[in-house]
Amino acid sequence: MKTKDGRRFSKTDESNDLYLLIENYITKIQLSSADNLINIDNSIHEIRKSLKAVLAILLLFKTPSNLSQYLQWKSHFRSILKQFTPSRESYVLIQTLCYIEGTLNDSGNSYFTEIRNALESNYNFLVKENESLNIKIKELHEIFNTLSMAINSSFKNCNFKLLKENHKYTFQMTHRIFKRLTIKSSPEEYHKFRKWCIYYHLQQTALNDIGLEKISPEKEHKFHKLTEYLGNEHDLQIFHDYLKINFHDLSEKIEPFFLFKINRLREKALSLYPKIFS
Repeated sequence: MKTKDGRRFSKTDESNDLYLLIENYITKIQLSSADNLINIDNSIHEIRKSLKAVLAILLLFKTPSNLSQYLQWKSHFRSILKQFTPSRESYVLIQTLCYIEGTLNDSGNSYFTEIRNALESNYNFLVKENESLNIKIKELHEIFNTLSMAINSSFKNCNFKLLKENHKYTFQMTHRIFKRLTIKSSPEEYHKFRKWCIYYHLQQTALNDIGLEKISPEKEHKFHKLTEYLGNEHDLQIFHDYLKINFHDLSEKIEPFFLFKINRLREKALSLYPKIFS
């Protein structure tokens, strides 16, 4: 069996196959921090996606016996992920502004030039910060290689039953959050739900790549739409929070617009999630 990038995996050693997937994602992180960066936004996005995939797959290997080691690696990868969060969110604010300009009436136009200048100034500063982070990522290459070998050594005896149980745990966490969600739930609850949905989907994709799970095109499409709804909801929340802090008068003026858009996306997500598992 081959993954999407053409690498071959066996059907007899599930844990080794998953280790190779982790190795692939670590390689992507390294390549995204290479000297020939064309688009730093895409690079940061790819690094963050790969780090989330590693975290999701590592969760499949979690056991009471390796808990301390798992938590150590989780902390390491999350700390790298967090370093790229400010610049990613700053870029998303600019993209959301473009969306707002295209859908909002004239009520906010007088502010848009000022908002854009503020966002772009902050983003340019953060990009310079991330240029130094790229250097740091390169310096971490050897650590990544060491981590790859340590992960392989620690998790090589994991079996099919463990992988399925941990995947089931991820679903249970996702479903538990979903059951208490309403249209009026906090942004933090929706962000948590989005995180666990992404983890579950990444795990399903990984298990599909090694032949332990089968994802139908229909289910894949629904998951993509779900994470898109939740991602757009999160982006609007972040932008509205930014306006509340920095452009309070405007945030009050156009709050009904944000409430309508956010609630509509929440309705779509809450309606779609049960259909994925029906």
